[in-house]
Amino acid sequence: AFELRDCAQVALVSASPRKGVSLGGGDVQVRIANMPINEQLANGGITASFGSTSAQVVSARKVVPDPTIYPDAPTNEWDVYLTITSPAIDMIGSVTVTLKTGSAQVTFEYVIVQPCDLKVFCASQQLALGGMVLNPFHLETTPPIDETCSFEYCITKDAIPFPTIQRTSVCANDKCTSKPIGVTTGGDLVILTLLDFVAQSAADVSISVSMGQETGFCTINEYAATGWTAPPLDALSNQATLTFVMPPAPLGKGAATVVITATFGSEKRAVSFSYEYIKPIVGRAQVLLLSPSSVRTGEVTQIYVELSNFGEPPLAIQVIKPGMATMAIMSVSGVSYQETRVQSSTRDLTVLYFNLPSITTLGVQTASIFYTSHGVDRAGLYDITIMPEPDARIISYFPAAGLSDAPYSIQTSVNYLPLSFTAADVSAWWFKPPASAQNSTKLDVTSMVYTSRQACQNRSCSSATLVIRTPDINPEGVLGAGSWSIIVCAEPTQTACSPTPVSFHYIPANAPI
Repeated sequence: AFELRDCAQVALVSASPRKGVSLGGGDVQVRIANMPINEQLANGGITASFGSTSAQVVSARKVVPDPTIYPDAPTNEWDVYLTITSPAIDMIGSVTVTLKTGSAQVTFEYVIVQPCDLKVFCASQQLALGGMVLNPFHLETTPPIDETCSFEYCITKDAIPFPTIQRTSVCANDKCTSKPIGVTTGGDLVILTLLDFVAQSAADVSISVSMGQETGFCTINEYAATGWTAPPLDALSNQATLTFVMPPAPLGKGAATVVITATFGSEKRAVSFSYEYIKPIVGRAQVLLLSPSSVRTGEVTQIYVELSNFGEPPLAIQVIKPGMATMAIMSVSGVSYQETRVQSSTRDLTVLYFNLPSITTLGVQTASIFYTSHGVDRAGLYDITIMPEPDARIISYFPAAGLSDAPYSIQTSVNYLPLSFTAADVSAWWFKPPASAQNSTKLDVTSMVYTSRQACQNRSCSSATLVIRTPDINPEGVLGAGSWSIIVCAEPTQTACSPTPVSFHYIPANAPI
């Protein structure tokens, strides 16, 4: 049969299918001749309704005959191709579909039928096929277009997989750990990556936390599943990320079991993991050891520190690799210094190293040690003594005696001289008791060689050998006898001198040998 129409008028050319289920969701393909269209809009500016129920125009495109193929086609005619999604309508029977833009309008009849009760249909096949249930994922992605009951919407129970946890993270205070552990007060954020977790939305997920006979429930923050595959083409599978907040511990400190359940149609699939509730850390950190507790001004000193009550979940239970920067701070005299190394950090013990530079304020100072993320209010406190630079000290010398008529080069081992000094920067003095050092005479320091270890970087570990030359003869004459006291100073003048002098004894030149 042929239908004659005016090619210049708006007219329905075709619509398919013209039957669908009351649940809606089916796509209807429509072709209309000469329908005005706004090509700037996805729906072409066209509205659709099934009876009094609005429907979505998914796409609209205008097609003009190609003049190279149809050279005789009128230039003022075209076709519009529409895709419309049928809405859910609570009725069974015929309804008029209206497509309209401006004054242009077309209509056609659409039959709404009762869909197959797929839950009942799939369940009725249990004996024959080993137990089947409705596949809600396939139902959502490919809704039925008519009342036909099809096996493609059914899935055997054995084909619904059990989920596995691929990765766990517990986060608090912007820090995360892979260990499932958190505080008894709750509030820690758990992020799970799962495989084959078949919940289609957060509404299909439940999470319980059990300790003994007590149970709590988690608050779901976010759920997303990607990479879905499903029957009838593939095995049911996906990858999912689930984020939720742990509740307070049902029974305080101890082990708990977290069960995550996905509902898939009428079936449930669950996976669980163990979670450790620990008491929150409150109050200040406790400094167990700070060594050395006395340092010299003018020196860079490595400080070793042990603390407890210092970590905070999850950081408290996350062992930090050596050299990992965590911004632990030691504050002394109002100046802050960052740690040079975090050797380890657990809930029970944290070990840190600091290089403490020269501090000019002498006396007992309070060191505050804290993580920047925790704040100074939780700092561990410990008194550290800042001592002045050490005075030079004579350790040994040779010779200790000689004849009064000859000069001597005394080989002198001296500690605590600045590492940058030369022979010109130090001084040696001598006097004969009962005179004092204030009435001493300067001696020549002819050479100076450092003998301290190569690793020594501070004055307090330095050692050097000085050659101190005595006068050509005993200042009291060649027949003079007695002891002279010698001191060494870490300055050209009599400052920073060795506190205890050593003695050089003169023997008269005519004394029998």
